[in-house]
Amino acid sequence: MQQKCYKTGMEINNLSLYYTLECGQTFRWRRTSDCSYFGIVEENAFIIRQHGNIFEITSTESDVEEWARRYFALDIDLNNILLEIDRDEHIHKAIKSCRGLHILRQEAWETLASYILSANNNIPNIKRMVENLSQRLGERREIEGYSGFTFPSPSAILKNKDIVNKCRLGFRCDYLIKAAEMIREERIELVKISRLSYEECREELMKIMGVGGKIADCVALFSFGMYEAFPVDVWIRRIIRNLYFSNNKVSNREIRHFAMRYFGRYCGYAQEYLYCHYRLNKPEGITSQTVEQAQGI
Repeated sequence: MQQKCYKTGMEINNLSLYYTLECGQTFRWRRTSDCSYFGIVEENAFIIRQHGNIFEITSTESDVEEWARRYFALDIDLNNILLEIDRDEHIHKAIKSCRGLHILRQEAWETLASYILSANNNIPNIKRMVENLSQRLGERREIEGYSGFTFPSPSAILKNKDIVNKCRLGFRCDYLIKAAEMIREERIELVKISRLSYEECREELMKIMGVGGKIADCVALFSFGMYEAFPVDVWIRRIIRNLYFSNNKVSNREIRHFAMRYFGRYCGYAQEYLYCHYRLNKPEGITSQTVEQAQGI
């Protein structure tokens, strides 16, 4: 059944839907034939059209403007953040090519679950797994002829383990179920964790089976807005080694600590701009073969 829709137009400076929604931080948006974006965020469906700095948003969410301000983190001063991380020609190129990329504030459980599914995986497969779970266990939402499903809650996951096991999640299935159990039993409380310091938050998240440093950093950065988090994946490892370590061997821990020292308190933004620049634009220095090998989150 078609739900009631709300429409609004907003003037938003310095926001690119393309770079923000297609940079790899979220798995729930799809570009439509007219270059709008359709997505399900928490309990609501959205269609967003960008015309320069004017955004037309249609949604089943009644307070669309408040949602947009929160979800796209419009309260931050993006220009100042980019000035602070603009330390050299490499990051300068990334900032110039991907300007308008905002780090989203995504719902904590879905972010945690999605990045658990990202382990040893690639973006198309992650999207397929998230969509498969949502179609089987979520609730349907429709808007302007588009339909999608909400992401299942921890309770829905635990009540339907047989269905979850049929979603072709591989070894990640057990990790997802264990995470849902820890949340249901309140051994992990994501709201409380979001209020901790970054290092404390990271430590608590890594108590969850299947959550290592990269996944913990992704949750801290893409849900909790802890911009000092610097997730290190296969892409970032290659990029940082290539640009800053002359392709010498270096550990993920060393890369993370280097980035935190070099880029400072907003190193998470540096991570996402470098990642987006090299993944989407494929500039000189990262070959097509390297790109194909580095499809994982």
